[in-house]
Amino acid sequence: MDAPAAEIRPQNVKDFLRWAFLDTRDPEELDEYVVEIERLLGRKMEPGSGNSQCLRLIFDKVDMWHWSLTWYMVSFYGEIVCGII
Repeated sequence: MDAPAAEIRPQNVKDFLRWAFLDTRDPEELDEYVVEIERLLGRKMEPGSGNSQCLRLIFDKVDMWHWSLTWYMVSFYGEIVCGII
């Protein structure tokens, strides 16, 4: 959610993994994932928890834009014209 990379810390990663994928409380298993993520990033994360928050699609509000019927008609006819040419 637009957090700087320095604000993403191991505890934030563990919280996200626990919520999104693992549903576990075993800290050793989560530590292995953090070590692997640090290896893939090519840098160590500072210990602790930063001020970042992950977007949890089930709980957090997602701003949506609704297109008008006019937009769909314009894009439909544009696709037809491009297909003919």
